[in-house]
Amino acid sequence: MRKVDEAAISKRAKKLCEEDGYDWDAEFKLLLPKGTKIKLKPFLDEVGRRKYLARAQEQLLKECADG
Repeated sequence: MRKVDEAAISKRAKKLCEEDGYDWDAEFKLLLPKGTKIKLKPFLDEVGRRKYLARAQEQLLKECADG
C-alpha cells in the first residue's frame, strides 16, 4: 500500500487549486514586457488552503484504498 505523506497531499492540493483557477498564494512575479496581458487569478486564504488540503488527502487515501 502506498503511503500518503504531507508532501504528496500538498502537491495534490496545489494541483487541484490550479485546476480550479486559483493561485495557492500571492507571489511576486517578474516584470512582464510592456503590452503583455496579465491574467489575475484569485488566491486562497488559509481556510481555502485547508479545504484543498483536506480534499487532496481524501482523494489520495481513496486511491490507496482502491489500489
